[in-house]
Amino acid sequence: MIKTKNADKLGEFSLTDSRMSRISHVMAETLFDENIGGPFGNTHVAIGMAYKDCFKGQASKLTEADWAKKGYNDSAEHTDMISTSDRTVTAILASGQKLVIYQNGRFTLA
Repeated sequence: MIKTKNADKLGEFSLTDSRMSRISHVMAETLFDENIGGPFGNTHVAIGMAYKDCFKGQASKLTEADWAKKGYNDSAEHTDMISTSDRTVTAILASGQKLVIYQNGRFTLA
């Protein structure tokens, strides 16, 4: 897989707030399992292809170069990794300030 072009680059990243997911057990279907809930929500990372389905603009008018400029990774692979472990996510702002944005399975921003 790693020998496949761009399969070693980030394709997706998401955090699911524990209050948002109604999925409580593994369903053996990635589209559901990548959004499984639990006391600590979940983290979903995929390496390889970044799917373009969620782009809100006029996708048909974009070239491959346009997609690359927007940060969409192009690869023949797409491998999902899912974790429901407790984690804290801290953003580092342009000013250098650190801000906890996700903790104990919940987004902390008001």
